[in-house]
Amino acid sequence: MFTLIMRRSDGSAFRLVLDTSTSRLTDEAGRLIDISPLGVVYDNEGKTLRDAPVTTRDRAEPKSRSVKVLRIQLGLACNFSCAYCVQDRARPGHDEKSSDVAAFLNGLDEWISGAPVVVELWGGEPLLYWHKLKTLVEGLRCRWPEVKLRLTTNGSLLDMEKVDWLAGLRNISVTVSHDGPGQHLRGKDPLDDPETLAAIRSLFARLGTFAKFHAVMSLPHHSPIALLHYFFDRLGTTDIQVSSSGLKYPPTKDSRLHLVPGNPKEYTTMRHNLAREFRTPYVFANAIVAAPLRHLLYQFAKSVPARARGQGCNMDNPEHLAVTLSGDVIVCHNTSPATHRIGSVHDFAAIRLTHSISWHNRPECNSCPALLSCGGACMMMEGRERSFSCDNNFSHGLVYLATLLYALTGADLLRIEGRRIRHLGVTSFDF
Repeated sequence: MFTLIMRRSDGSAFRLVLDTSTSRLTDEAGRLIDISPLGVVYDNEGKTLRDAPVTTRDRAEPKSRSVKVLRIQLGLACNFSCAYCVQDRARPGHDEKSSDVAAFLNGLDEWISGAPVVVELWGGEPLLYWHKLKTLVEGLRCRWPEVKLRLTTNGSLLDMEKVDWLAGLRNISVTVSHDGPGQHLRGKDPLDDPETLAAIRSLFARLGTFAKFHAVMSLPHHSPIALLHYFFDRLGTTDIQVSSSGLKYPPTKDSRLHLVPGNPKEYTTMRHNLAREFRTPYVFANAIVAAPLRHLLYQFAKSVPARARGQGCNMDNPEHLAVTLSGDVIVCHNTSPATHRIGSVHDFAAIRLTHSISWHNRPECNSCPALLSCGGACMMMEGRERSFSCDNNFSHGLVYLATLLYALTGADLLRIEGRRIRHLGVTSFDF
């Protein structure tokens, strides 16, 4: 339970109460805050939600054959070298043979029960595996005509042939991973190449809302206004949706690059900058703010209890499965079978979600006011990596909370008070 100290524009203060265990936001008298101005009403369906898995090193959860979201990792080969990449440093060379695709498609009925709702296609860079990808997607579409397909690419290999093919597929969404003004931290900018730019413009024009950019922020490049205008200017339209996963850790392969805040003052400055820019109407309406706020509002509207709240990545969900074409099951698409294999589809009953600890078993998560936005950070990380990841997600999550509170009350979040705020001995935190 947390007390939120709020300040109106006239300088007067008031308090709200946030209960992350029940997803309730109330005034001091216990009355629910009106969320209808954002087009949402309370339905209190949280009590009907099933319990989320509670994974520990000693209690690894199984996976279900009734897969709702299937993430297929084509391989880790990539033509970029992002400063913050969480995937393996040693990447295998990409393989253009399609024989493993045929075996994968032919074996699906042996381990999956019915059609998934969503199939996601991942790399590395998935377009490096063009022949595999094309064969795989066409086989999946033939088998499951109504499945939703999702592809994430850095966009550098897009051309008109690939765009024609993608646009001809039904029910597909494409995310172009691009950091806008911070793209130089990843390598070349595909938007600087006239042919690639033309292909990306065509992709967005033809897919409409089923195409978007996704950006990783850094300390030098965390302005959402600058990010949006980077894409608006280059694509020649403001009808562009952008999402962001905030800051990333491991922060850099080059210790000289200062990509994440290094002290509390830098985190505070970044929070204030983000909160100010998030209120800009066209930023607020874009996916970069609108999508996280919908997620927050969903939890408040349904009063989602802690027992039903899983990890933010959803990979603790038994019905979410990440696999390679050889049938290895991995913790998530960002990991390698060499280090994070949790089983095989050919021995499905033995699959267990190892390498992971859910937020339910982390004291700092249970005492975090940003939990509803963060979802517990990465369940695999420990030590220094976890500490950095937690700090990044905490700050970013608080900005979403503060933005939602401003939209609902017109007041600024000043301070958070509680029995414990993440760490022992911390009972207040200034936004």
